[in-house]
Amino acid sequence: MAGGIARDFSNLLTVIMSYSELGRFALEPNHPAFEALEQIDVAARRAGALTRQRLIFARKEAVDPKVIELNQLVESVAKLLHRVVAGESGPSVIERLSRQRPSTKVLFVSGYPGDDISRLGVDQGSFRFLAKPYSSEQLAQRVRRVLDDQRR
Repeated sequence: MAGGIARDFSNLLTVIMSYSELGRFALEPNHPAFEALEQIDVAARRAGALTRQRLIFARKEAVDPKVIELNQLVESVAKLLHRVVAGESGPSVIERLSRQRPSTKVLFVSGYPGDDISRLGVDQGSFRFLAKPYSSEQLAQRVRRVLDDQRR
């Protein structure tokens, strides 16, 4: 029973952290509420760590892989993102994210083929960029390079 309660608590913390992140993403770092949202996130992460420790101590923490419906996951994330970035271009979202979260690694994947993006006035050199068309292998390789890269 304690394991179930801890898992429910962990799920609630995930929601709190998600809304905190969305709130910070929608605000400029100098907004009065930005720091409060950061503190909410810090506290929720600490509570999550304590919950994980409790589960491990109770030996209730087990590897329990679950099958997820990837399309549903992507669709739910897309709805959240649409609320946060509706009407913004990809480059403007990247610029805002870079100001708010300088250590976040970003890969801009364009819906435009290579040359078309530069006609829109986007400087591909200012961020990591992958233009269409690309294969799933090229995407995976590019994501790996972005994650391994030491710069933002």
